[in-house]
Amino acid sequence: MELSVELQPPLLRYNDGKNTFMRGVAKPVDLETARLYENNPRFKVTGLNTRAAIDAIATATRPQGAALHEAIRAATADLEPDDDANFDRNGKFSHLAISNVLGYSVSPEERDAALHGGASKPKLEAAEPAPSTPITIIKKNPAAAAAPAKTATADPTTRGAID
Repeated sequence: MELSVELQPPLLRYNDGKNTFMRGVAKPVDLETARLYENNPRFKVTGLNTRAAIDAIATATRPQGAALHEAIRAATADLEPDDDANFDRNGKFSHLAISNVLGYSVSPEERDAALHGGASKPKLEAAEPAPSTPITIIKKNPAAAAAPAKTATADPTTRGAID
């Protein structure tokens, strides 16, 4: 949907020096003009709630690349280290706390890229295998192991008992 601004009653015509708006006539405008008039009750702005407009607004107000990483690092310097709400359960700065300081959303991946050079999870190093040594089994009573197994004999205390 295209961005447009329409003048609402009671005015018939409005000129802002750049655009002239007529009552009841939707005029196509750019994003900057639409955002200028979105909270003005004299105008009806359409098209600002579309996904393309929302993405354009988000990227227009938010730095990208190295500027974003620098902003994230500056925001973490402003966070109070004694406040547990500024950290997640892994001990990293909370991306929500960083977002509150900056005023725009920051994902955990962007936080990790800014603070740790892109590593979101620490890489595990391959552990060296333990040297293998032969296992020796020591029997406690070698004579009992060598003796033949006893055959079942009747217990004299249970003689006459029902099996």
